[in-house]
Amino acid sequence: MSEELAREEILRALAPLQKPPPAFPGAHGRKVQTPDSTGPRVDVWRLSASSANMVGRGIETESLTRSWLSGQDNIVAVTGWGGMGKTTLIANWLAEMARYRYHDADYVFAWSFDGQSDGEQWATSDQFFDTLIRFLGVTGAEFSTTWERCREVTTRLQRSRALLILDGLERLQNPPGPLEGTFRERVMQMFVRELAALNAGMLVVTSRLPVIDIDSYIGKTCRVLPIPELSRSESIEILRERGVVGGSAELNSLAQEVRDHPLSLRLLGGYLRTVFDGNARLWRESGLADVVASDGGNTSAIMDQYVSWFSDRPELQVLHLISLFNREATYEEFAALRGVPVVPMLNDLVAKMSRAEFAYSLATLRNAGLIHTDSIDETIDAHPLVREHFQQHFRMVAAAACQEGHRRLRNMLTSKAVELPRTLDDCSPIISAIWHGTRAGDNVSAYRDLYLTRLARDNHYLRDTLGAAASNYSVLTYILEGGEPELTRRECAQILGDQSLDLRMMGNTAEAVLPLRRAVEIARNESDHKGLANMLRHLSQLELVIGSVDQSCLHAEEAVETAGLPGLPKLESLSAHVSYSNSLLHSGRYAECIDALRRSEILSPATADDCSEYAERLTFYIALYRAGDALITVRRLSEFRADLRDLEPEIAEMCVTIGDTTSKAQAVAAGFDRGPGPLANALADLLSVRLSMAAGRRDPADLARLESAVDVVRQVGQRPWIIEANLVKSYAMRQFGFPDAAQEAVRIAEKIASSDRMNLQLFACQLESAEVAAAVAREDGSKMSFGEISTGAARLGLALIEEFALRLASGVDRKHP
Repeated sequence: MSEELAREEILRALAPLQKPPPAFPGAHGRKVQTPDSTGPRVDVWRLSASSANMVGRGIETESLTRSWLSGQDNIVAVTGWGGMGKTTLIANWLAEMARYRYHDADYVFAWSFDGQSDGEQWATSDQFFDTLIRFLGVTGAEFSTTWERCREVTTRLQRSRALLILDGLERLQNPPGPLEGTFRERVMQMFVRELAALNAGMLVVTSRLPVIDIDSYIGKTCRVLPIPELSRSESIEILRERGVVGGSAELNSLAQEVRDHPLSLRLLGGYLRTVFDGNARLWRESGLADVVASDGGNTSAIMDQYVSWFSDRPELQVLHLISLFNREATYEEFAALRGVPVVPMLNDLVAKMSRAEFAYSLATLRNAGLIHTDSIDETIDAHPLVREHFQQHFRMVAAAACQEGHRRLRNMLTSKAVELPRTLDDCSPIISAIWHGTRAGDNVSAYRDLYLTRLARDNHYLRDTLGAAASNYSVLTYILEGGEPELTRRECAQILGDQSLDLRMMGNTAEAVLPLRRAVEIARNESDHKGLANMLRHLSQLELVIGSVDQSCLHAEEAVETAGLPGLPKLESLSAHVSYSNSLLHSGRYAECIDALRRSEILSPATADDCSEYAERLTFYIALYRAGDALITVRRLSEFRADLRDLEPEIAEMCVTIGDTTSKAQAVAAGFDRGPGPLANALADLLSVRLSMAAGRRDPADLARLESAVDVVRQVGQRPWIIEANLVKSYAMRQFGFPDAAQEAVRIAEKIASSDRMNLQLFACQLESAEVAAAVAREDGSKMSFGEISTGAARLGLALIEEFALRLASGVDRKHP
């Protein structure tokens, strides 16, 4: 069955079909409704389809069907080189499944990452999860980040008979190298591992790379379905289907030249039909066979022959125009590229073509197997390998024309996009416009006119409001790679700092250090004191999280010195002092920690009496929480450390002051039209509950306040704070006598800390987990665990964790700091 027929059969099975206007050029959204109350809900239109008949692959098709019917395989990974026919296999298999109403599936959903990116533009999981959660019928503003959407989607899939297809997964994986095949985004790592462990349906992925993140499940709940070369008879069948005429020996020789590679066979067959009227003997006599064979007989070698054949013809220009896209292109977009002004090597051969002439060129390319068109949707597409090849050729032979093409697409997408996007779908054309703009060499305009004004705005809208950190990171990557020298050095530092935060929100904690260090170096060289103080503070906290305690102390101290320079905001100095105290606390320099807090503005009577200057700023609430955390911890230490005992009365007063300041700040902020945001209020509530418990109060109302704060932090999606909130919850639940709730809270925290490689938080989670276990067991069976935690913390210089673990191991203290 051809892919075209397969696609038609799938669409017939989905009737009635609704097709609203596309969200932006080239994105043809189809919201498919279930035909009746008993049928599955199906959305598979994004899976790329071509007009190629599928030859062979019967064994692989039957294998997929058996996996679905048996229910024994949670994930099937279809792997093979590019052009082996992975997508074709899946499209035809889905057509067969459609014939049987998908064998009692509740949901059938297909997503192609190949349609979201090419070899240069990054694919991310943000839009996938956003689309999937809506497809599954989940509503509610509480799923405000990709992590939250992933969590909800995973839960739904684990209890639904759902068939999920992810095509072109290599776009989300690390390329060949030390990390080959692992996911760049930890959210995808979590997603596939959770489904590998439990899945009521089946996930089918296609990739050119091994899916390393499910290795431990292979042969158990997951399996790999490799796509081999075609048999020689199947290769010859493809050549005959493509119109190649010749004896068995000649066709056998042709198949051998391209090593039975499906895409190469189709392209070679199309070339022979186009150039030699399908005569295999003329191909051999031309000497081109030896040229292709000497180049390995690969797809690229065959496309080089097309470049020569179409030289100075409109067909090559059409291929160049197609290569500008990372997805299917609409006729409307092609009209913009073909329109005036005429630019040599961009559109001079196609600008004045009649509709019939243009259609003839498209037919020539379609018959050659280089493109496939959809007359209903009026779109043109090509295999990713074809796009990538002609993209490289276009840039090599006509760089200026290539840039002009990208510039036209940027202008078109910008004009059609929503001015101030509110959803990820709204953001998609702007993201695409930024990519085209950077390829056109206009990265400065892409940053200032598109990213800052429409995606980031004044509150990091794409990352913080829509929760799309990976998309934000990829956009900033395009801008930096598009020509860093044209941006100011301060802009480059700002971008690198933002990327560091993106990486942290994506769960890539260790990877977030390098861009922030680069940003710090730029700020130093530029004498950007305000930016430097801010970045040093963040770098110090990040280094503390990964366990680089000495470096954290050094950078926090430099932040204090820098923030104290004339002309810098008071809040910057206040925050720097609190960050320094936090680093000192974890390095075991407790008296210095308190001294740093004394020297900060946060405990001064002026700050407590008038918070209006800071009450709108999230930074202020983070500083309040960290200062309160340090005070509570050192106060606890003073109970059994003689060198701190004299500080206890002062620290008690400081705790009262910090509590009063926090309450006043919340009251003041409540009167603003635009407050500091939900995370600020949640941190203030967490601190208030902790101060209440530290003072010996056990108010049941605190538990309700705590639960609400934990839920808000989860919704906001900042992972370090999710860990902190759940640690506070675990401690509180222990104190109130709810060990099961404590265990669940610390389990959530430890899972995130382990996944994101946050060493400080991981040791804190392990310490709390051991405390919960000891409280439940009512015995000293956890002593060895405390000892192991102490040893591990000491290795990284985390003196605070080490000290509490040692005391807990010896039974001296049974309270969490």
